Amino acid sequence: MSGDAQVILVGSDGSTAGKTAVDHAARIAARDHATLEILHAYQHPYGYYSMLGAVYPVSESEEWRRAAAEFLTAEAERVSKEFPDVPEVRVTLVQGGAALSLVDASRTAVLTVVGARGAGGFAQLLLGAVSTQVAGHAHGVVEVVHEGDGERDRSPVVVGYDGSDASALALRFAVGEAVARGVRLIVARFYDSAFDNAAERAQEAMAAVKTRLASEHPGLEVEALALVGENAAYGLAELSRDAGLTVVGSRGHGGFTGLLLGSVSQGLLHHAHGPVAVVHERKTS
Repeated sequence: MSGDAQVILVGSDGSTAGKTAVDHAARIAARDHATLEILHAYQHPYGYYSMLGAVYPVSESEEWRRAAAEFLTAEAERVSKEFPDVPEVRVTLVQGGAALSLVDASRTAVLTVVGARGAGGFAQLLLGAVSTQVAGHAHGVVEVVHEGDGERDRSPVVVGYDGSDASALALRFAVGEAVARGVRLIVARFYDSAFDNAAERAQEAMAAVKTRLASEHPGLEVEALALVGENAAYGLAELSRDAGLTVVGSRGHGGFTGLLLGSVSQGLLHHAHGPVAVVHERKTS
């Protein structure tokens, strides 16, 4: 992982999914010797009435802020105790929407981590609204973890690659993660067998990727797969069953004025069976 500000940002809301996200981010911060920033956004439960002219007592608002601050302080203390190798743990308390706050804070983070309630699988859609918005609009790399995700330290890193610029960014990130974890990298490209010579072209592309990575990273074990399948999201979700991390690019540009997630990244996020990283191109302006 690289960047001027080595900050791992994570959203925490007190849920099981939020704790899973914080612990996941803390492990990365400890590994990369990065600062961990825990962001908690709170809203007064009756805040939406203000648009109708209603007013709630200031003392009640202060109580909600005090409770949020106490939660955040306790969470930081827990992380410092359970993950002593994290160089620095800092907290940010924001009054407002969690998704917008995380997207804005992601501008200065090398990685943003967010939790999603429930486990993956094509049987149901389980990604929450905050997770979807952050994954779709944050700046840089976003990792989404489900509350049922366990740590798979020795499992391979999987990345979807189709030759596009977005997938090239994803591949670069995936290589860095595989090297940092000391695990195998699986590069997957999916092709539609209905097209002439699709298999041959996909196999040639994967052979070229494997040769290049072997030259650039001689100590990295790489498996490059050309797989038949019209739905790359489904294929990557299946590969995620045995992956420590599944990485995909996004053709969006980050920020709420940018594009939404593409069909592959969105489909994978909803149905993956483990942590997913969505790699956005980071804009400098």
